[in-house]
Amino acid sequence: MAANHIVVIANPDDRRFQYFKRAAIDAGMKVTLWDWQDVWRNQEPPCQNDVSWVRIESPGPNGSSQDIALLADWYAKFSDVTHTATSYFHSSQLLNDPTETAVMLDKVACHAHLQNANISVPDALAPVYSYEALRKALRENRWQRFFVKPRYGSSASGVLAVALSEQKVHATTTVSLEHKPIRLKNKIGLCRYTNHDDIETIVNYLAADGLHIERWFPKIGFDGATADLRMLTVAGHVTHGVLRSSQGPITNLQAGNKRGDLQRFRQHVGQRTWQKIVEECTKVAACFSGCLHLGIDVMVSAAGAVAVAEVNAFGDLLPNTAFCGDPTLFPSSRATKSTYASEIEALQSGLWQAWTK
Repeated sequence: MAANHIVVIANPDDRRFQYFKRAAIDAGMKVTLWDWQDVWRNQEPPCQNDVSWVRIESPGPNGSSQDIALLADWYAKFSDVTHTATSYFHSSQLLNDPTETAVMLDKVACHAHLQNANISVPDALAPVYSYEALRKALRENRWQRFFVKPRYGSSASGVLAVALSEQKVHATTTVSLEHKPIRLKNKIGLCRYTNHDDIETIVNYLAADGLHIERWFPKIGFDGATADLRMLTVAGHVTHGVLRSSQGPITNLQAGNKRGDLQRFRQHVGQRTWQKIVEECTKVAACFSGCLHLGIDVMVSAAGAVAVAEVNAFGDLLPNTAFCGDPTLFPSSRATKSTYASEIEALQSGLWQAWTK
């Protein structure tokens, strides 16, 4: 078996694939592309022998200005084709377990999985399927501030942050609502709605797949903005982090928000809180031990409480991000500001293999 041959399921022009391919080739590895278009058509892989690892990249772009689709059917097909595709490689080591990836793409299942592992997550309601059901559940639980998230999807697509009372409502979201006919579009930037009818229209459209409802977590303010973190783990260890800053409650970079100064943020929250963040991410990684890398969205309160918002199976697209992990585990890649270089080092050093035993 060739010790350095990776088959990557990806779209050839995707930045994720290009960055990973460059890091792998720089490290002396052979990379073979298996185009997502061929995988969707259930075509066989371009090679099956002498393959060390199989990596699955994101199947499509996220966060652009495009129609918001209901994704239950897509999710079912994605889960099916990834299980079929990886079954060709009986002697290979998968770098993204398809079952674990499917859990991460289902917000309801992922939240329950983390909660069962005693990981700090926001309180959540049972899935709802209409605006009326949402209002009823909120009254019963006496919630006034909450997040509405489509069950499937990522990159803040379709997410609403809502403050609600009987008389007033205020929602911040990436959703742009068009009338006649009704269409929802992702927007780079945030929209704000104060009309019950508009919010009811958006929620009812998204609710067909089920909605994941989380209690509002009071994120810390830093440098005049709301802040949270995208943390990356590789082979179970924190390697990189990005501070995400926003003038609103939704901080995703795909929504037009900015990076903040992570080093100054670490000093601001202190070593004890930073260690809590690292420990929580390490626990999350252990929940998905069949995946080489995870992108973990972590919220911190002003009092130092820590909670995990989401886990992203394809969350390593963090160009020019400084290393913030244990340098003794990644001596070669820690100076590169490349998440992909750290992933390659984990494979070549045996760190990944040791962690998965």
